[in-house]
Amino acid sequence: MSELPLDALIRGICDDDYSGLIIEGKPPTDELKNCWLDLYDEYIEKIQDDDGRYIAERVKQRNLMLTQIQVVESIVSYVEYLLSASIHMDLSGLADKLTVWIGMPVQLDWNDKDLSISQLEMCMGYARSWYSTAENIKTEIGLATTEAGLKKMDRDYFDNLIIAISMTMNFKVNRKETTAGEFVVMVRTMRKMQEDLKDFSKN
Repeated sequence: MSELPLDALIRGICDDDYSGLIIEGKPPTDELKNCWLDLYDEYIEKIQDDDGRYIAERVKQRNLMLTQIQVVESIVSYVEYLLSASIHMDLSGLADKLTVWIGMPVQLDWNDKDLSISQLEMCMGYARSWYSTAENIKTEIGLATTEAGLKKMDRDYFDNLIIAISMTMNFKVNRKETTAGEFVVMVRTMRKMQEDLKDFSKN
């Protein structure tokens, strides 16, 4: 994060654009996303307070759950296609993948389509329950954000934060030249200055 341009961080958070992480070549999408998640976690850990870290963790849990749902639904749809199109193939590998994602044994047998369909329905039942949980987390995140007085990290959020830093510290923040690590230091310094000013005004 110490070398990541602030502009790349903002595009990653606001636009899901991770191209700013690429140094050369065309890295696999999964590798790029995992790299981004590590950087995002580091940024949140350094810039947020306890309430912010809790909310960030719940957002991460929800995102992982949605990924889990998407993977299970994709595998189930593929197996259903194979069965309906009478495309004969060994289903044990797909059953193993579902077992990992579901967290319990899944049996798929080409010669026993009734069993396979029943198992696929069970997997989709889990997926539906996860979706319900993910929606509950989404509601919780919204309530917690409101109660904690936190703001969504969109472009307006960063624009206002950059303006506040510029006014408080008397210099203009350049998004392309400033790194994400430097930005974190600026934000924490500004908050410390604001807290000191509040304490001084009380005395």
